[in-house]
Amino acid sequence: MEKILIRENEGQQIQIVQRAKEEAQNINTKLAPAMAALGVELDDEAFKDCILSDCEETRTVYFGALEADLENIKNPGVRDAMRQDAREAFTGFTDTVRTLKAETTLRQFLSISDGVCILTPDNEAALLDSVKTYAVGAEQIEAYNQLKAIIDALNDFHKGNIPPGWQAIFEIKDGVFYPNSQIDYSWIVERRKNK
Repeated sequence: MEKILIRENEGQQIQIVQRAKEEAQNINTKLAPAMAALGVELDDEAFKDCILSDCEETRTVYFGALEADLENIKNPGVRDAMRQDAREAFTGFTDTVRTLKAETTLRQFLSISDGVCILTPDNEAALLDSVKTYAVGAEQIEAYNQLKAIIDALNDFHKGNIPPGWQAIFEIKDGVFYPNSQIDYSWIVERRKNK
């Protein structure tokens, strides 16, 4: 879809990149240790499963590993106690994930590389683009082009010497622009010559 850049929003771009980096650091501080405590490696799939989804894959891996470990334990009471401890640990983990999700509003722009949450250059570019203002679609682009033609005509008319109160050259009646009938055109011509 065609789009025309209207505004960069530089100040907002700086703030949002900083916020994304803070969110990545928060994940590194909280999620990575929580996953390590479960014995699950933090990779891009686990990150997406926990932060972008519902931890089902992590649950499967965690409890699958637990059941494999329990195969060598003969005492059913010990196995049941270990399962209960594992359920409690996983509940604590999901509480941590729930809190992180609430704190991480830019998670779709974050990735995991070598077990560390980062804002990749490609994701940073997408994040920066997300706060720019565009005219999008045929109607907005047509409106932009029409307004640009008006602005170009005004710039050509004033020849870089825009007088204070320049808007007074117009009158508006019934929602339509007209030249102001009180304009002294000799004054306008003089100002344009004296640029």
